[in-house]
Amino acid sequence: MLTCKDINEMAGDYLSGDLTVMKRISFKLHLMVCKHCNRYVSQLKIALASLKRMSGHSDSGELCSEEEVNKTLQFIRDNREK
Repeated sequence: MLTCKDINEMAGDYLSGDLTVMKRISFKLHLMVCKHCNRYVSQLKIALASLKRMSGHSDSGELCSEEEVNKTLQFIRDNREK
């Protein structure tokens, strides 16, 4: 079984779908038994989704408006694991 350190190192590949089938199964098994890693990966998913929502501004060099920041914060709150 994978360790928490393994999960930390593999999280990016997991979220981008770059793990083999066996590694993905091992990864998911660890998440099923480790609430800390499960929370960590959930937070990474939310952070990535938030960055994607704001990515249109990064190319243009513009700052996000206060309204867009508030929408992103609401998105994070709505998707937070309870």
